[in-house]
Amino acid sequence: MYQARAYTDTGLWRRARVLTKYGLLPPSPGRVSEYNPGSVLAALSENTESGSNSQLPESHPTSSQLARQVSAPSPSVASEARRRLIWYKQHKNRVAPPSLSEAHRKYLEDEGAFVTLPRSTTDALLPLYTSILDDLTPIVNGTSVSRDHSNGHASAYLVKAMCLVVCKAKQAAPFLRLADSGPILEPLEFASKLLAGLDAAIKADLEPDRVAKIQILALMHLHNDGLGGVDRASSYLSQAICEAWSMCIHLKTPGNPDKETCEYLWWSLRNFDRIGKPVMAAAPFFIDDADIGIERIKSQEASYRSQLMAVALNLGDLMKLATKAYKAASTSVVDGCREFPSLSEITSGSGFDQFHMSHRADRTLSNIIDVLHPPSGFSK
Repeated sequence: MYQARAYTDTGLWRRARVLTKYGLLPPSPGRVSEYNPGSVLAALSENTESGSNSQLPESHPTSSQLARQVSAPSPSVASEARRRLIWYKQHKNRVAPPSLSEAHRKYLEDEGAFVTLPRSTTDALLPLYTSILDDLTPIVNGTSVSRDHSNGHASAYLVKAMCLVVCKAKQAAPFLRLADSGPILEPLEFASKLLAGLDAAIKADLEPDRVAKIQILALMHLHNDGLGGVDRASSYLSQAICEAWSMCIHLKTPGNPDKETCEYLWWSLRNFDRIGKPVMAAAPFFIDDADIGIERIKSQEASYRSQLMAVALNLGDLMKLATKAYKAASTSVVDGCREFPSLSEITSGSGFDQFHMSHRADRTLSNIIDVLHPPSGFSK
């Protein structure tokens, strides 16, 4: 910041201001946030232009002026939000497909990156995903994807990722084919082939929709098998979070046409980070709530998905509190938690009594709370 101020009188600075003023300076392909150098320079420019009255004697604002300042966003904040929306619309979808060499294309074909699942498989597995996982893990809108798939508009990679997650359900067993004339595969073999193809496709950047890419990575992380399954799943989750950061879906973007999708996707990633990491013992938490600019999803009577999300967010908060004693820098040998909410307090206001039985799982939630809150004096 201080270095940026030091160069405000140079020719480079004046040139950047002219280019920015006339829209000739494109946004950076990285994160559009307050940490982005372009955002810092633009903010300095606005401060310089609005600072013509800087020589006036300093006056103390009245209480009404302070209230207006708090309620109304500053010009720099509003400008930042506009730039973020413009950047999001420009970079959400890649226009041109990646350039692939003949050898690379052959490799992708061998890995199954270009495999399209037959209708007999997707028509069975997508409704199964919607009925089992759609509300519980709202990474995608299952109904919307199924509708788009029926019209040929859905991402083939996103469809395969959804089938990957649900293929281990007992109801999916008769439909696990990779081709219409192919054999019915065992769930693990079917999943392994799908995962290999998706992994190759994501690394080759074949998915043009960057939000869909985040969703695919999040779904891929839910598949965990083999000796390296935990580390691989953690790696997919970290990639999904990094992609989400780069798209700034954790920050407020007024006018975003995908607002609801992005918010549920971000908070799903946060839940995976908070609740899944201690279970898998794979890595520390990636997400700090202090970096999140969007509001938490609150329980709404008319939205079952929001009620489930509210409970999951509360459990994520508790997980951060309960795992403090196990951090590498912790010097305490005794868990000092004395006050811990009950199950009824965690689920208060969520309509928990009307949850689907498979989602309600009183015993499961109670067991989680018992793990989070061991008896007093429990030693590490």
